[in-house]
Amino acid sequence: MGRKKAQIALFIIIALMVVLIIIILTIAFSKQKSYGSIPEISNIQNQIQNCLDSELESALLLVGLQGGYTSPPKGMLIDYRVVAFFYYNGSKSIPELRDIENEIELYLNFSLDNCFKNVSIPKNTKIEDVEKRINVRFFKNKIVADLKWPIKISFNEKTYILGNFKSTFKSSMYTFLQVAKELVAETMKNPKEINVEKIYELSNIFHLDIRTTLFENYENSSIIFYQIKELEDEKIYNFLDFAIKLENE
Repeated sequence: MGRKKAQIALFIIIALMVVLIIIILTIAFSKQKSYGSIPEISNIQNQIQNCLDSELESALLLVGLQGGYTSPPKGMLIDYRVVAFFYYNGSKSIPELRDIENEIELYLNFSLDNCFKNVSIPKNTKIEDVEKRINVRFFKNKIVADLKWPIKISFNEKTYILGNFKSTFKSSMYTFLQVAKELVAETMKNPKEINVEKIYELSNIFHLDIRTTLFENYENSSIIFYQIKELEDEKIYNFLDFAIKLENE
């Protein structure tokens, strides 16, 4: 019996060691290799990271301005952009969080290619652009973009590979969508007027600045334009605009 217990204990230890090795290897290969000792390669690496950071911020600004879309399926023209309708003609149309993530992934896939064309490289350096994979995820208080882009760089008769990049920004889109859904649900109860008390209630519960603008003669209809953002938040991209069409008397 004692020998059997010893064998079981040994198998458990071996299994734990295998799991630990897999975890260590996964972390090691997932991290971006640093080429700080090679300024020419490090500079290219930094430029691509800056591309990801700036393009992710631009994407957040765009989807914030247009109701979670880079190209809204239906919306109202305000100034220079089209703001998506979350409620129109008696039906709601609110994007889910994953829909917005997909919109941003598509945006980054295109915009990173353009940014990559402007990356400056040293003379006698060759860069091989390969297929990239982008994964964007919203969390409760942030957004994370993981970019796997194994770019090959030939420099001084050596080949270097730039693999993984990551960008993280503060984002309250998770909360903004939750509040937008409650505002639309309230509109569906009474689609002929704004419920000011509900707006005040949600503002206090979630500590948000919810602003409304009423357009009474927009295409012979009354439209409420909403903007939701955090109180005292100076991040220019952290907000959500959308529109609701009220039903006429």
